[in-house]
Amino acid sequence: MKQYQELSITIDDDSQSLIEKITQNLSCGWERDKKSEQSLFSTSKIHQFCFKLKSEHKDNCKLWMVERDKKFVVTNIVPIEKQELSITEYNVLINDFVNSCLASSSIKHSLTKDDVALSDISSGINYSLTKDDVALSDILSKDSSQKFYTFSRTANKATGNAHPHDQKKWFDFLYSMVTHKENIGTNEIIYFLCEDGWDKQMAFDLAMGMEHEYSSMEYASKFVQAVKGGGK
Repeated sequence: MKQYQELSITIDDDSQSLIEKITQNLSCGWERDKKSEQSLFSTSKIHQFCFKLKSEHKDNCKLWMVERDKKFVVTNIVPIEKQELSITEYNVLINDFVNSCLASSSIKHSLTKDDVALSDISSGINYSLTKDDVALSDILSKDSSQKFYTFSRTANKATGNAHPHDQKKWFDFLYSMVTHKENIGTNEIIYFLCEDGWDKQMAFDLAMGMEHEYSSMEYASKFVQAVKGGGK
């Protein structure tokens, strides 16, 4: 599932020194836009840092960054010549900022198992960039992911969870999420069902029913735990 990538830059010492280091590293059409920073602060009293991209071959934009929890976090990328950016366009720009202004092309970045943590040795700037494509196993536990695909790939796609055998597999998936104290949004479950060959309307119906079914199962599980705890 495609998602907007999130960029954060670790503040090791002084935040002002780091923002100046980033400003000095700007290249390939990126520049600091202090005028926009001052304009925002004068109207909202919110202090954010703005970096503007001016290029003939890329989507011109303004990248906004705020200091939060010992990090600089990108809050938005606003296009200058169009109304909005697609997920792909947004991710192209955030990667362009990273490659042009934070990273050195001669440096190999080391990634964690989640493919998010990166650092540049030559610039001394440590940053993390989330993945642009998310699998179900990135959202849910291995057990819940397996139970989802067991249902998805063996259930009758014309009737959803109407058949008792298919309903049991669906409930096994939901109960696994309750047990692991995890959940997934309706838009996400619709996406993964459709990706696995389900009709959009059937995927929508399953997702709408999931909210109530999950809540009921979660309540029942907590009730059983409370009864067990009171009996000790």
